[in-house]
Amino acid sequence: MTNIPDINSKKFKFISFRWKILLLILTPLLLGIISVQLILWLTIGQKNKEQKKDFRDKTKEKVKIYLESRKNEIEKITSINKAALANKDIDLNNLSSLEKFFWYQMKYNLQLDKIYYANEQGDWIQVKRDERDKFEQNEQDEQLFSEIKNSNTEGQFLEYNLDQNGNRKGTPKPIRQEGYEPSNRYWYEQGKNHTAEFAWIHSFNRIDNSLDAISFYQRVVNPSTNKLEGILAIDIKFTRFEKYLSDINQIENMGILLIMDCSSILDKKRFSDVIVQGKSTNGKQIEVSQKIIKKVKKSDQCQQVSPKEEEGKENKLTIENYEINILPLNIIPEFHWLLVIAFPNNYFVESTRQLTLLILLGGIILSIMATILSIFISRKFSKSITIITDTAEAIQLKNFEDIDLTKLEKTSHKNDEIGILAKVFLGIIKTIYKREQSLEEQIEKLQKSTNLFINSSFFEEQEHIEKLLKKSQKIRENKK
Repeated sequence: MTNIPDINSKKFKFISFRWKILLLILTPLLLGIISVQLILWLTIGQKNKEQKKDFRDKTKEKVKIYLESRKNEIEKITSINKAALANKDIDLNNLSSLEKFFWYQMKYNLQLDKIYYANEQGDWIQVKRDERDKFEQNEQDEQLFSEIKNSNTEGQFLEYNLDQNGNRKGTPKPIRQEGYEPSNRYWYEQGKNHTAEFAWIHSFNRIDNSLDAISFYQRVVNPSTNKLEGILAIDIKFTRFEKYLSDINQIENMGILLIMDCSSILDKKRFSDVIVQGKSTNGKQIEVSQKIIKKVKKSDQCQQVSPKEEEGKENKLTIENYEINILPLNIIPEFHWLLVIAFPNNYFVESTRQLTLLILLGGIILSIMATILSIFISRKFSKSITIITDTAEAIQLKNFEDIDLTKLEKTSHKNDEIGILAKVFLGIIKTIYKREQSLEEQIEKLQKSTNLFINSSFFEEQEHIEKLLKKSQKIRENKK
């Protein structure tokens, strides 16, 4: 006969069937919910890509129309820049070709903070913008240029005041600044030692460690000798950059687009894709991070677009993420760049963010509901088995008074395996009860008979003793 394992023994590892049933029910439900979540997530991602592609295609058409509408102005500015680079006289007094080029870039394209040019011979130019109160000036005067060339001035720079047409006004005023030699400028070393011709992005901090601006450079190479002539660097200060974004062309409020001078044709080269994050109205820090490297396909000739301020509208930037693409261009004899600010990074994310959150929230709610339902179902299905297991445990521990025959009889009426098992247990229990009753009756009879036997023999012996005592007494009396 096999021994029944003791469930109270430490060697007996018992895993409740309730947990097994719960896992069997809960696992497929959770897998189904996760599968639905993944399908919805992938569907949203694909739809997002399609929307972005459609948005870009439509925007390209709008840009072409806009460029056509500005064609005359574009051709004029481009021709001035080309003439400046070719050292042709543009009737701007005593300005070098680079100064002319900088002037028109500053005047017509972007409110940059500073532009630098330097070479190994120590020639370098610093172009800076100094905005002043418009109410204090009758003309749009701008203090732009600081220049030093091949002279031992120990960091002294000449500040020039220029009028709206770029003509110098007044006498140059010397100022003193330290640490502006090319060897001390990070952009010069980076441009000199870097193998790429263009589009290195760098961010720098102010003394208070708040992010102030981004810089990028271009290596100026002589096309005839293929030698490095100098480094051109540009700083875009975020305060001006944010202000400019509120003024430049907006295409139906779908995205912000800026195209700088790009009279050359785009070539197949790499460019950096940078994300600038921050709010324009609250003065918080703006973060700059390197994102990815892409390739640029050949496209039609790109033309220069000057900023156009929309009148009668409030300058409010509701978009917090700007995507900046720096594209390298062919350097034929000119050196040009293309800076595109377009397609906000969160433009399409915003349209799907709420739906994504709803999907995640729905998944959490469904998971909780599935868990509760699984617990309820497991308890419902395990109720019958619980009666049988409790009965088996009571038999094992010989606690027959804990057995509920009423529940066991109800379970035995089921037409399934559990019902059959309940009938077997019920038969075993009834057999045990009958045997116990029979044993109790036999014990009772035996006890009664034993008692009778004991009682009857005791009285007989007592009577016999009494008789003997009487006889002995008579004998004693007779002898006397």
